[in-house]
Amino acid sequence: MKNLFVILTTILFFGLFSTSLKADVVTSYNLDVNIRSDLSSEMNLTIDLQNTSDASLISGYSLDLPYQVSSANATLDNNSVSIILDSQFDKSTIQIDFLTNVIKPGGRANLNLNFTSSNSVKELYKMKEFNLPYPSSNYNYSAINVSITYPVILGSISYSSEFKYNLERISDDFSKISFQQTAPIKLLWGSPEFNAVFRSSITNRKDAENHFLFNLIPEYSDQSVDYIQIFSADYALVDKQKNNFAFITLPANGNSLLNSEASVRLNSANSNQDYSEIYNWDLNLDFVFGQKIYSNINQGTDNFSKFKSVNDFIFQNYSLNTQKIKLPELLSVWDSNKKDLNQLQYCYIIVSTAEYLGYKANIEYGYNLNGNSTMVNPSIWCNVLLDGKNLIFDFATQKSIGYPQIVTSSINKLRMGIWHPDQSYNDMLGLLSEEVVTVSFIEHSDNTNADLLEPELKIEFPTNVYSGEFYSGKIFIINPTSKLLTFNNLKVNNESVMSNLEVGQLSKAVMPLQQTGIKIDYLRENDFILNLSREITVEAELGINKLNDSIEVRFEPDYKLIAIFFVILIITVSIFIYLVIKLIRRKV
Repeated sequence: MKNLFVILTTILFFGLFSTSLKADVVTSYNLDVNIRSDLSSEMNLTIDLQNTSDASLISGYSLDLPYQVSSANATLDNNSVSIILDSQFDKSTIQIDFLTNVIKPGGRANLNLNFTSSNSVKELYKMKEFNLPYPSSNYNYSAINVSITYPVILGSISYSSEFKYNLERISDDFSKISFQQTAPIKLLWGSPEFNAVFRSSITNRKDAENHFLFNLIPEYSDQSVDYIQIFSADYALVDKQKNNFAFITLPANGNSLLNSEASVRLNSANSNQDYSEIYNWDLNLDFVFGQKIYSNINQGTDNFSKFKSVNDFIFQNYSLNTQKIKLPELLSVWDSNKKDLNQLQYCYIIVSTAEYLGYKANIEYGYNLNGNSTMVNPSIWCNVLLDGKNLIFDFATQKSIGYPQIVTSSINKLRMGIWHPDQSYNDMLGLLSEEVVTVSFIEHSDNTNADLLEPELKIEFPTNVYSGEFYSGKIFIINPTSKLLTFNNLKVNNESVMSNLEVGQLSKAVMPLQQTGIKIDYLRENDFILNLSREITVEAELGINKLNDSIEVRFEPDYKLIAIFFVILIITVSIFIYLVIKLIRRKV
């Protein structure tokens, strides 16, 4: 015998797998998980082992799990085996000795392992999270057949890292999800609630006044935001992709703290993804890398498998470049000598592939939720709308977990905006600039006080205006609510003045929890000799809020202007009469 004791395999989660295989083994796996109503779980793993070696024996099995196991038992072809259980709060190891029931060369046996855990389902910001490890070894198998039964009180599955699965209701109290597992699986139930906390500052290093944009958390159909505190800003700005920014003016060599905190609630059931204009990025077939992407696209038999082939190729052949992202270097993605890609270059390839195949795509940025309150750096990912589903490609996440993955839910992400190459103003939370903006996530706390308040409108106009001249006014929106307010319309004397809100590609909005001033330019009364008081009315529509205010303004004739007008008129008429008389005399 070459070996008396051989450890068959080790199951670890998210990159912790290892094996000490010393025999040729063909296996098939079936895993049944039963999550009870108290959220403890029972698991049954059956493994069909076939020893295809000529001389080695299979005499043991070792299993590591990422949670505490309270009990375990096993049999090999209904024969007793020896189990040693080393269980801690966050991990467990099960070692099985087959005793005299070794699997001889050419032989086969069925290992049946049962174990229970009290904390395999964890809570993450009011969601329930279950991580299912995967037996990784050099055995000849393609997938593990998995079924997970869970109580319906957990709610709907809002996130699954397995793309293809079946869902069925098996009783009034339990549902079941089944799939073929080829990698570790994460499942999330429910909708997360958390507070996003920003602690940063901004410095004007110029010797003159300067202006800055700072990302605010946008609201989507599946992302509700209520600010608990926020820094002072001139006003907010919104672009056509619904990205939100604070506009900040700093004096020469000035500095300002940008601390803020917002309560965020996500709900995948309300997802209605907005897609920006096409990026017009083409696969560059003049380079070897472009030809390889094209080749992988053609390896897919359906549209999803085309994307999967491209994603798997990139994952297997390129590492993640975590250095500062430089936008001018984006096109260097086609360099055939590159060995790594940053997150934006990766998205460049996915978006190019999508538009080549005729699908819409987005590049998004924000933060991936994690299970602690440490500071989290921003990340970039991309979405593709495929057959009514949003496919999400996140290169950084794939590299962190150690295997390629395409998911269909963003319930585990705080989305800060959509990026398009036309947005020269958008540095994606500092990923394209000097200072990256980090965030921390803490347990959600309710913020209900601001919801009881209503915004107010106040206006300031000059008390006296010369008739016929242009004049300006100011409106002030006092926003005590926890939400950013965007204008649906803004009218002065029943005429829209929305053009006063335009700032380049963006339009002004009202900051939450503070007062915002808007200047109204280019108003005019055409009558030069008007001499009366008139009521100026202002109406502002901000979401569901309709605000109005009015003020009396005295319009007086500009006598100097009138005098000049009559002088010019008299001179003009005199010249005209002079010319007419002269013409008549010539004819006579």
